[in-house]
Amino acid sequence: EEERKKFNPDAKYWQVRGSYSGPVVLSKSGWNHRLPVVVVESELDGLLLLQDCGNLVNIIALGSASIRPDRKYLSLLRSAKEILIATDADTAGIGAWDWWLQNFGRKCKIGLLNCKDIGEFKQLGGNLRQWILQYCYNNYTLDELHEQAWRERQEYYKRLQKHYIEFFKSKKAA
Repeated sequence: EEERKKFNPDAKYWQVRGSYSGPVVLSKSGWNHRLPVVVVESELDGLLLLQDCGNLVNIIALGSASIRPDRKYLSLLRSAKEILIATDADTAGIGAWDWWLQNFGRKCKIGLLNCKDIGEFKQLGGNLRQWILQYCYNNYTLDELHEQAWRERQEYYKRLQKHYIEFFKSKKAA
C-alpha cells in the first residue's frame, strides 16, 4: 500500500509488470459451445460464478469494463448462442453495455443484479444459480435441469454400451 501511494496514489489497483491484463476464460472443464456465456468485469466475480455455476455457463472475466475481447475471445463469443453481460453496475460497467449490444445484438442480455456486482449480490444472500437459470435457461428449475442432465447421461451410457457390445462381438468373430 505504501509503495502504491508513493508511485501512483490515484491508482485503484496496481498491476505487476509483465503480468497479463486481458480477458480470462474461467472453466471447470474447458469451453463448452452448448452453454451460454457470462461476461463479468472482475476475475473474483468470475471465480464466484465458476464456484456456484461452473457447470451451467462459460465465463469470461474481462479484468475491466473498458477491456474488449481480442480475436480469440471474439471467436468464442460469436459461436455462443447467448451472452449474459454482468459487468459492474457502476458508470464504467453500464457504459460498456452499448458496445456489447452493438457487437452481439440479440444474443446479448444484460444481467441486472440490483446491486454493484456479483460479489455484492452473493454477499447479500443472492442465489447465483437461480439468477443464471432465470437469465439463461428460461426459468427452468434446478430439478428440471438435473432431470435433463440425467437423461443425457443415460443416453450417453446407452451409446457407450452399444459401442462396447459391437466391439466385443467383432473381437469374438475374429
